[in-house]
Amino acid sequence: MSGFPGSPKTKMGAIEVIRGNSPAERIEFQYNPDTISRTLTPKYGKSGNAEAFRLEGEPEEVITVEIEFDATDQLEQIGTAIMRARNEEQQSNQTQISVEEPKPEEDFFGVSPQLAALESIIYPTSEQISNNADLAKQGKMEIVPPIGPLVMFAFGERMVLPVKITQYQIQEQSYDSRLNPILAKVTITMSVLTYTDLKQLQRATTANHSIKEETANIYWGT
Repeated sequence: MSGFPGSPKTKMGAIEVIRGNSPAERIEFQYNPDTISRTLTPKYGKSGNAEAFRLEGEPEEVITVEIEFDATDQLEQIGTAIMRARNEEQQSNQTQISVEEPKPEEDFFGVSPQLAALESIIYPTSEQISNNADLAKQGKMEIVPPIGPLVMFAFGERMVLPVKITQYQIQEQSYDSRLNPILAKVTITMSVLTYTDLKQLQRATTANHSIKEETANIYWGT
């Protein structure tokens, strides 16, 4: 894996989430993946005639990336803190040891927060669910499904792409005594949005046929 948390020389990849006019939420990778898989499928015309080699649009691009989350160091720090507190308690009171002990592990949730942040991207927000419930109570015959956020896959300056997440595959590998996941691998499959897709989004402010230029305009707000 490339880089490590807090490395001053390594820029970490991330998933950025833009919900309406709110500032972007950045879910940064703990480690950069070693490999990124990209599949491009061209859009040709109908086969069997003169149109067979005409390009009907940009190719369909699918990106698959595997990222890892590891809370082992945090768990070790908690164990060290508990042992230190016990030793200090024993040294300060040799005749009577307090029954109450600090329990910093109660604030430890392993890698659950990172997994929850990723999974929240593909769920409607509580506000959207509440609004639709109110419309249903008002007797609305047709309720439009909520629109998901604009998602950007950012991996260095060369790859900042608007994507639609099509699949998560989550493998939790280890747990603490409270069954919080400590290690997890997440395989994310994403379809890259083209200029045609982006024209349907409010953030797509240009009709440029260069996906990189349009992506930059969306990402940087220009």
